[in-house]
Amino acid sequence: MRAFRFELERVRRVRAVQEDAAQGRMALAIHAAEGERRRLQDLSGLQDQWRDQWMDRVAGLLDVEHVRWCRQQYAASVAAVRRQAGAVADAESCLESRRVELVEARKKRRLMDRLRERRLLEHRQRAERQEQRGLDEIGTQQHHAKSQAERR
Repeated sequence: MRAFRFELERVRRVRAVQEDAAQGRMALAIHAAEGERRRLQDLSGLQDQWRDQWMDRVAGLLDVEHVRWCRQQYAASVAAVRRQAGAVADAESCLESRRVELVEARKKRRLMDRLRERRLLEHRQRAERQEQRGLDEIGTQQHHAKSQAERR
């Protein structure tokens, strides 16, 4: 019997490459989301600093221009935090879509792997049956020859 050859091996390899590519895109999305989260934390810290400085100026000596400037900086930091929160949400959305893409790619590759294993098992069973038929034929011939020899 000839050696096992999976007729869909090219498809299986393509699926494996697609899974690897999806895994790479997922890693990039994770990295981007983490970066966006870090930027949001940094901006939140800056926002807290501006708020504290503004409140300190209001509570202390009143330099109206400086209080106004601190309030403007605080307002700008609030807007930056809101924009960054949107960027984080976008990154999280991208991350989720990459996760779904990776899961689908893995399912397709695993399907091909299971199909290959099933076909390999079938091939081995056919080979064993063929070998058993050959052995049965040899046993039958030997039995027939022995019975012929005993009749003489």
